[in-house]
Amino acid sequence: MIVWAAAAKNAQGDDQDDDSAAATAYSGTANGQKLEYASVPASGGYQVPGYSGITVYGDDNNRWAAKAIAEDVNSVTQAAGIVEKASEFGVSIITGSYQDLEHYQDGKRVIQWNPYASIVDMKGNSITPALALLGEIDHASIPISQWQSNVNSPSPVFGWKSLEEYRVHAVDEHAWAIQLGQGLRTNLEGEQRRVDSPFDRWRETIFR
Repeated sequence: MIVWAAAAKNAQGDDQDDDSAAATAYSGTANGQKLEYASVPASGGYQVPGYSGITVYGDDNNRWAAKAIAEDVNSVTQAAGIVEKASEFGVSIITGSYQDLEHYQDGKRVIQWNPYASIVDMKGNSITPALALLGEIDHASIPISQWQSNVNSPSPVFGWKSLEEYRVHAVDEHAWAIQLGQGLRTNLEGEQRRVDSPFDRWRETIFR
């Protein structure tokens, strides 16, 4: 399930931070245009310690993905089980040069993640990149057939466009955010904001 698309100027290593240039994405589109999935490299990457089924590709010299997962597991109830299950299925995380996309590729167990993007909804509720990554891993922790069924089923609560959105973001993410003192997003609309690390989040109310 696609969650976000942010402006490339909010990229890792880009000196031209432009927080106003951001786009939301849902169901494979951003501003009406089809998003392109990044391909998993044929070689390279590193395995996340303790989770041999999770491989990270891209420009992640700081090993942010592994550090974010470790922090999630240490800080969030149920995170260990979710990450372990995703690892059993096998997951690829693409980071770094794919900074303009952050989402779970539909049914492919491939996550595109920006370690420098705090996600902020239209009311200013924000979460860290590390928590956002756990949400994407949550999508990958169930059988693809179940994921597809959830995507095609309506949400029981207004504001979420499918049962899968509701399961991951309204139920699981909200529980984690409460534990961590982070924002409770009301939907997947909003912006990504540049932060210094996966453990930082945008704290300014951006919409009035």
